Amino acid sequence: MARLILDESGKRRAFKLNDGRLTLGSGEENALVLSSPDVADVHAELRVEEGVVTLVPRKGVVPPTLLGRPVKGPTRLAANAEFKIGGAVFRLTSDEAPPKAGDARAARTSAASRRRETVQHRRRTVKRGMPGWVVVLIVVVVCVGGYFFVTNWLEEGLNVEGGDPRARYSDAVLAYNEGSAKRAQEELARIDLTQVTPDLKAKVEEMQSKIDADIERAKLNEHNMKGTEWLDSNLKAYAKGFLSGDRAERPKARYFIKRCDEFTDKWPQHPELSWVRRYRERFAEIAEMDSPAEFADLEWEVKRRTAAKPRDYVLVFELIEDFLQDASGNTREAAQALFEEQVTGREAYFLDRMQQSKYEWENGQYGKAVEWLVQVIVQIGDEGMEEQAIDFFLKMQTKEGEPLSDRYLESYQKHRPEQFEVLMRQARLREAARSAGLL
Repeated sequence: MARLILDESGKRRAFKLNDGRLTLGSGEENALVLSSPDVADVHAELRVEEGVVTLVPRKGVVPPTLLGRPVKGPTRLAANAEFKIGGAVFRLTSDEAPPKAGDARAARTSAASRRRETVQHRRRTVKRGMPGWVVVLIVVVVCVGGYFFVTNWLEEGLNVEGGDPRARYSDAVLAYNEGSAKRAQEELARIDLTQVTPDLKAKVEEMQSKIDADIERAKLNEHNMKGTEWLDSNLKAYAKGFLSGDRAERPKARYFIKRCDEFTDKWPQHPELSWVRRYRERFAEIAEMDSPAEFADLEWEVKRRTAAKPRDYVLVFELIEDFLQDASGNTREAAQALFEEQVTGREAYFLDRMQQSKYEWENGQYGKAVEWLVQVIVQIGDEGMEEQAIDFFLKMQTKEGEPLSDRYLESYQKHRPEQFEVLMRQARLREAARSAGLL
């Protein structure tokens, strides 16, 4: 297993690199927080997969350097590679090999020799004049005192079923310092807090609190990474393409403001939230959000929300129906025509997504096949189409005959709870989840 050595501000830290992602930066949300100057909130990340370590710098930051050269894109790191971020120096190493058998034997021989020398020395001391009865008295005192000491120590600190709690705690500290919070948590869980001293109990609880905080920070970091992808593709790219120069028209600005609010609601602790607020304020006057929507506003938003996949037709038809409630005359006719246009577009989109899902399934790409069906069920906004997608989903099996519904409903419950909640509004999917023991 690879290890990461970090030298920063005169201090050295070491971490074991398990498979997954490790973010590096100055923000508290990172898995590894750096204090060096010129380090962005989220500066880069390390992706570890089956022992292969890849350095991925974030866009817009001062690039990390590897062998004196800037790293501007994902770069696979060789063994013993050394790279820098600001004043922090990182180096990859392998776990140290265990000592050779010959060395171990030599060490044991040397230790045995020292023990013999010590014993011989003590024997010579006794022979020089210590009476035998004194030796016997010393042995008795030591044995009696040792008995009571060990008995008391066992009563206060030893958990027979879980092993020595002090050793468990030490193992947990070691695992935590090596970057394995999961292993540290497992060691702490094996300590019976009702059988330890108050001092050790306080230490265990303090470490558990640290691990819990790290886990929450890691979850937040993972959530914010998804937010960064959304920010780049839905806000920054849009602002550059539609709001720069003299292109900031009211419909485009109103749509941008709505998307900014979506981002703020979903990622309230994102490190780039200040960018979102700053740009929202810049275009708020043009957007005139306090005034009712005009048909041009509606038309532009519907166009943007159906320009890419997946398409949220539930939201699209809600927008049109809300507008139709107060529309009249030519404006109403235009909105009604837009409604019919989206009905036709939705049908074509549905057939395309069902065919794509079938293609992915037949080629063994089960995750993609299920994802397209879930998007149809959640966002298509037509009961008949939803039922067709559910039928296909419940009939899907792997090549070995395993139903896909059990596996992927559990995955969505764990990793995409919002979509799982919407899926559970469907009676047949709710029954499938119950049969799989998920409800």
